[in-house]
Amino acid sequence: MYLIKENKDKKYLVLSGNKGFYLRYLDNGFKTKWTGLWKDSVKYLEYFAVKGLEEEKCIKTEYTYGKAVYYYKGITETNLIPKNKTGLYIKLEFGKEKQTEIELALNIRKREENLTKRKYKIKFNKKKKEIKISNELSALTFFLIKGELNFQEQSYEKIHFPSDEKQNCFIPGKISVKGKEIIFGLIPEKEKKLNKREIEKELKKQKIQNKKTEELIKCSSKEIEKGFINSVKAVELLENNGNFFAGYPWFLQYWGRDNLWSLNALISAGKFELTEKVLLYFWKKNSNGKIPNFIDGKKVLFNSIDASLLFLISLQNYVFASGNKKILKKIKYTEVLDFLKSREENKLIFHEGNETWMDSIERKGKAIEIQALYLKALHCARNLMKLEGKEKEVHLTEKKAVNLNRKIIEEFEVNGVYRDLVNEKNEFIKTCNPLVYLMGKKAEEKEIALFESEEFNGLKGILTRSKKEQGFDSEGYHTGLSWSLINGWMSCVEFKAEKTKKGLFYLQKLIEDLNQDCIGGIGECWSLDGKLKGCGMQLWGNAFVIKIIDEFMLGIKINEFEKKVFLKPQLPEKINLIKRKIRIGNTWFELIVERKKRKVSAKTDNKKIKIEFY
Repeated sequence: MYLIKENKDKKYLVLSGNKGFYLRYLDNGFKTKWTGLWKDSVKYLEYFAVKGLEEEKCIKTEYTYGKAVYYYKGITETNLIPKNKTGLYIKLEFGKEKQTEIELALNIRKREENLTKRKYKIKFNKKKKEIKISNELSALTFFLIKGELNFQEQSYEKIHFPSDEKQNCFIPGKISVKGKEIIFGLIPEKEKKLNKREIEKELKKQKIQNKKTEELIKCSSKEIEKGFINSVKAVELLENNGNFFAGYPWFLQYWGRDNLWSLNALISAGKFELTEKVLLYFWKKNSNGKIPNFIDGKKVLFNSIDASLLFLISLQNYVFASGNKKILKKIKYTEVLDFLKSREENKLIFHEGNETWMDSIERKGKAIEIQALYLKALHCARNLMKLEGKEKEVHLTEKKAVNLNRKIIEEFEVNGVYRDLVNEKNEFIKTCNPLVYLMGKKAEEKEIALFESEEFNGLKGILTRSKKEQGFDSEGYHTGLSWSLINGWMSCVEFKAEKTKKGLFYLQKLIEDLNQDCIGGIGECWSLDGKLKGCGMQLWGNAFVIKIIDEFMLGIKINEFEKKVFLKPQLPEKINLIKRKIRIGNTWFELIVERKKRKVSAKTDNKKIKIEFY
């Protein structure tokens, strides 16, 4: 839970029912064109305002991912979106009977639109206590669940400038409500309305789910414990119809790259069924083995080389953790390998200019992080082949991986420092991308030193490009900003190199952001001075907290087929105990990693699960 008393006007929150979301500031304000109620990528609500509950009167705000409670003097306002629903429910508690007015403003538009010319219609049903407001795109219904309602139609449209961006909205009229407790809903078209009893059931379900999530980890460092738990909750919040948005509030699409970098967080949380859904979703939309990178309704783009690489890695991790070998009959992973082979040039993967994660700049050629992901993907494909008894293919894939690794060193390593092909002139320069390669090995001090230096660090962590490099821009999306993604890479590299103090430092950079900008979320990217420049809640930002703790601090690898958990704990000095509730196949067990007198030991509460250090 977050309880915010200061800077409420600068911080916002997100509620989600996994079919849409609601964004609002912690002082109760609707300050940008992204605030309000959304279903998928269509906006419905511009704002609502309750007379007497102005922004400056909000004392504090409580946020628990599932609901938000705004506190005023003698009055509380609870906001809720039920699980697997889109509708927003608001409860006003006055302490004594009170009559007040609600101003409701609608802006039913598509994500990419600003000003629209759509005309609205109003239908008031006094008996049902509901007001339906619609335009040709869709409709939103206001309905009173508890209290008395009086409505006078006095509709008008107005232009306003949230965050200096011109928007238009529609106010249907004067809505008066009366009661000691007022409950009303705002429901997009075709969504089911809930009654008071059903809302109470939803709140109980939320408590149960929160408790389950909180049982996933116990740690001697409460900061790490809370960071892990709240990152799981944030990832859950980004689910939308069985897949995941890349980030709130801007990236309301399914991105292959973002989903597949983040999928291990679902595996760590034991959400195998949802992981399988995501894998099958992207596989069904593949084109000759190439995994799509961007899906927005019927629009499918294949402008990524790394989505295919990350797909193989995620597939292997899922299969070995879940034990679901049958999925390999549905997903022909060798077709992905065939596609990647078609992109090989002199043992390295060739890509087009917009096919890497740095898609705002031209990187046509052979970037180092793509080669590093290919190396990892080959190792994962080899493991799947071995599982299927394809010994000949195993041998050939192992040989290819060895040759690829040699080629990476030959092409990118200069005196212990790795460089990257990144700019428009196809020149080698210093960027953050070699970190992806260093994640896969125990890096030496000289290989990490550059990234630990002032040259590569801003207020929020690792920069995309060296400050001393040509083309560096402290405001540049891929040419200077800090990203949660690359802070995640850096923390993984440090833990892999057994530099636990530094690994913890960059992990904390991520966890600290849970209290900034979007409360409970980790942002996308920041300028040199720490100003948020992207989404406030980015999928891979939160997912990397989970990934770092499980895969790099604890070194967890799961093999359901052998009933084994492989470990290589790298506990920082401040952390002496971590208990993790882990799923292997259909079994949940508790893993206990503890340090006593400088010696780290591990055990489980399930005798059938074997632990093996590596």
